[in-house]
Formats: sequence, structure tokens, C-alpha cells
Amino acid sequence: MRGGSRYGAGRPGWNSKVESLLKIDIGQWASQGKLVPGNHLTFTWSRESQTIASIAIIVSQHFLTFKYNWTPDGQGRAQNISEHVPLERTACNYGGSRVWFQCPSCNRRAAILYLVKGHWYCRKSLNVRYASQSMDVMDRMHRRIAKWENKLAEEGEKPKGMHRATYNRIIEKLSDAESRLDAAFYQKAGRLLGFI
Repeated sequence: MRGGSRYGAGRPGWNSKVESLLKIDIGQWASQGKLVPGNHLTFTWSRESQTIASIAIIVSQHFLTFKYNWTPDGQGRAQNISEHVPLERTACNYGGSRVWFQCPSCNRRAAILYLVKGHWYCRKSLNVRYASQSMDVMDRMHRRIAKWENKLAEEGEKPKGMHRATYNRIIEKLSDAESRLDAAFYQKAGRLLGFI
């Protein structure tokens, strides 16, 4: 057997995706000046304007304490969890420092942690992928075309205030992505019809 509908795409499509997990980004908190020792924070996740989860955070000099309730498999009695996540700092080239999480699972430095089964992990510990890593050529070209079209005005016109050189570069990239999409389509159609 040759692997189903994704055969030949070169990227595994069955892994969990980071977009489906609850995450926290320490860079976001640092840029907002919230990582002052002694601070108490609350962070919430929402979907369709409804809060789906929240966490209380206590900031210390060398770690964050996360306090939250977690219900195994969404059933039964909620468990009160208090977890310490170490912080690590690295010097920046032009002074100051950047703060990172130290993954509680593998001790790697990470800017983002994900909540899985009541505990926090970095992306590498979980072996999860971004959705874009499972896209085939056609999906990636559709995405690229949408990106360049969003930079243009209605009907593909040059937006007011955009330099002509910038507009020409976008049109060139858009044309290239459309050509690649056509080539990928013909190749896929040829495979399906048995011509290739």
C-alpha cells in the first residue's frame, strides 16, 4: 500500500497540530511588562467569545507558578494543580535580556508552552507540528495566493499610497504562485488519471 491520499506530500498529516492546543507565550507577557516578581496575573483562553479556560499565574524571579483546575478527559472531579515553571534569561546583543520558559518536561528553552493532559510542554517535547507543515504544494500555493491578494485593493488594483515597485513585485509573486498552483494541479490530475 502506498500511503493513502497524502502519498508523496512528504509531510506527516496525522500528528496533532499546535493550533488545536491551549498555549502561553512568555514573549507576550514580557512585552507587556507583566513579568515583575510579585505580580499576580490571570490568563484566559476564549473561543467564539466564550471563555473556555483560565489560569492564575504568580511571578517570581526565577520561575512562574501556574494555578489551575484540570478535569481528566473532561469528566469526573476537577484537580487543583499548582505547577512551577522555571524561567531562563539570555543576554540580548544591544543590552537587556530575553526571558524564556524552561520546559518542565525536557528542560529546553522555549518561548511557548502548550497544555496537554493537565501539564505544560514545549512543542518539541510533544512532537507536534504546525498545520502548514502538513499542507501539500496546492494547499501552500492557495495560502500564498491569498496572502498576496490581501495586500491588493479590490479587483487586484494597486492600493492608494503603495509604491508602483512594491505593487509590481506583489503582482510578480502572485503570478509565480498561480503558475506553481497550475503546475501542481496538472501533476496531481495526471497522477489520478494515470498519465504520470
